[in-house]
Amino acid sequence: MTRTRLRGIVVVIALAAIVRGDVGAQSGDAPPSLPRNALRRLDVIARELAKKGLEREATTTIDILRDAGYDPKSIDRLVATCARAAERARSRPADRGDVRRVEGVLKVLAAALPRDAAANATIARTMLRLDATSRPAHEALGHVEHRGTWITPERKTILARRDAIQDAVHRARRLDVPLVTRTSRAALLRAIGRDDGTTVRADKFVAHGTISTDRLTRLVRAALRAHALSSWLRTGQLILPEHGTTNQLVVVETNKAYLDAIDKLVAAGWMTADYAGSVREHASCIVRGYRLTYLSTHAHRAAFLLYMLSGAWEEHAYGGTVQPCLVAGHLNWICLSFLGGPFARLLTDPTVSETPRRYAGEEAAEREAAKRMAGAGIAGSRSWMRYLASREEDPSWSRSIVPQIGDVQGDDLLKSTFVVEFLQERGTLVDLMRASSLKTKDPVVVRKRLVDALGEPLATFEARWRRWLLAEESIGLMQRLGGGATPAPLPADATRALTAVNAIRKRAWNEEQFGPFVPTTLDRTLSVGALAHARYLHRHPDQAAKWPDAHEQYPDREGFSPAGSWAGLHSVIAPGSASPDDAIADWMGTFYHRLPLVVPGLIKIGWGYDHRIAVLDSGSITNPDLYVGHVAWPTPNATGVPTAFVPELPNPVPGEDQSAWGYPITIQFLGDARHVTMTLSRGKKPGDPVECHYLTPYAPKNVELAPSNAFCLIPKATLASNAWYHVVVTPDGVDGGEAIAWSFKTR
Repeated sequence: MTRTRLRGIVVVIALAAIVRGDVGAQSGDAPPSLPRNALRRLDVIARELAKKGLEREATTTIDILRDAGYDPKSIDRLVATCARAAERARSRPADRGDVRRVEGVLKVLAAALPRDAAANATIARTMLRLDATSRPAHEALGHVEHRGTWITPERKTILARRDAIQDAVHRARRLDVPLVTRTSRAALLRAIGRDDGTTVRADKFVAHGTISTDRLTRLVRAALRAHALSSWLRTGQLILPEHGTTNQLVVVETNKAYLDAIDKLVAAGWMTADYAGSVREHASCIVRGYRLTYLSTHAHRAAFLLYMLSGAWEEHAYGGTVQPCLVAGHLNWICLSFLGGPFARLLTDPTVSETPRRYAGEEAAEREAAKRMAGAGIAGSRSWMRYLASREEDPSWSRSIVPQIGDVQGDDLLKSTFVVEFLQERGTLVDLMRASSLKTKDPVVVRKRLVDALGEPLATFEARWRRWLLAEESIGLMQRLGGGATPAPLPADATRALTAVNAIRKRAWNEEQFGPFVPTTLDRTLSVGALAHARYLHRHPDQAAKWPDAHEQYPDREGFSPAGSWAGLHSVIAPGSASPDDAIADWMGTFYHRLPLVVPGLIKIGWGYDHRIAVLDSGSITNPDLYVGHVAWPTPNATGVPTAFVPELPNPVPGEDQSAWGYPITIQFLGDARHVTMTLSRGKKPGDPVECHYLTPYAPKNVELAPSNAFCLIPKATLASNAWYHVVVTPDGVDGGEAIAWSFKTR
């Protein structure tokens, strides 16, 4: 909570009262639901918290008072007093005195429980808002202990179902999938001049590809196992698809191969130039009974294949079209939970949402960090949705009730994903799919069918959904003030890695362009995934030594996890690193791996280190659009710069020997795209030119990896020791502007 929010809470409270119809309650007509002694104590607690700068906790206390029917005029005075106190306060940790005050209120409320049966539930719920571990409150509400926590009897049933689902996930990853492979005779491959393709057949399903036989086999196996998990969730049977797809899948290895194939299909008369133009920017197209596709990762390819297979069960099992929001949510949950990547059919910005008001200052930064979690797999997506739901800012599910699956996007897709998870854990998903299936795309009918099938108003259903989603997020005021468990300290290697990254980022930071330095922070959720991927690569050294294999996890291999799979796709990786410092120094000696570490918009990182394998998630929570300017490395007037390039995968200049190269010089532009020319010369001022490989987004040496707005000079020979070098970056004519020049000295 920020001071800005506390100062504005008077308006927020007044508006909330009107919206919720609480004006009558505020007029004093209804008596307080808590003992007056407790109300007075809470008033004092709110004031003390505000004086300490603990604004979130002060606001929570005010909310409790208001919900308890505290005199509205007293509320107004309290809000104003707390706002003034917070403005004067310097933030510092709360002392135990605050905890003891809360304990005093809890004793008053506990004593009132047996005396006031009418207010029993209200008092108990208030006690849990103060202390989420209160046994008397939980017992008064009929909660039961389960695995060290208090839950409702209904939730105990849900958790049992969750265990069963996880068991099905485990069995699906080991499901036997009989496959037959042979040289492909697909007419489409012949039309594009490829005679090196492979066919993989699984009963009624056929896939062709120019990727390696091993990768194509893994792709098909992963998608069919994911489909079997879908079957279990819908029918209780863990079985492979009983029906094929309308089109045979053809997978090519690169985006360039996909674009070349389209050109050749036009030349061969397989597709029109107009259709080719419409699909060149897409990842797939349909032509003469084939679905041609290129997707960059194993997880995305498998997710796409799963989508192709889903059309069959819709028609055969339900006799019509299943509600698109249910299909999208179901498939996205499987993709995130089982395949490690999002639903490829709906790859869009996961952070698009409508929010009820604008945010600024610290609260905006907190929200931005939470929002970026939406891109961090199933755990990160759930974290973002919990953040929204806890503030009642999650999108209404009614927005997802649409006729076309492609219209379920962004936060609406995430909302449907976790609504479906709720239905799966309650065991009601299939019944709802069947009862709401469609034979029309009329928007009015689509919505009415689903609402009728729910058997309750959407608002009531969503309230139950929120209670389910937030059940594990119960944290009382006591816990916030340090009266509960505190997070475990970070591992020593994680602390070292974070320190090293921020030291580098501070050197690269330009305060004139970006303002005061903003350090990155370590995210524990991302770090769980990064550590899981490091351990996975230790089990499978064959993958650790290859690209892009080192960034992927295969569901049929020991150690696979959705969190680890996500981390691998969003991380820089260094096998064989003696320490975190060595791993980070090595990344800085490369082209590709350096770039994400110095970009100013890196908000959070995840860190994992196991058996000398370092994994740093630098791609999940970053926002490059936060700043405008450029980042150069080595930095101006830097000394002690290494002299040699550190070989990396993939090779930035395929076919060339990386071991002979000098230390790379990079510049990244933030904001609009740029076209520049870079030169390197010996000396503190322009002098003898140094021969370099020059890599740009528009003319990369390795066409499969061309980082946006990043330019790099790689000297073709190791730099001299204890020598000055001079860099000049000249804008091309289309950009104009002044040249950027600086010098650095080697060690």
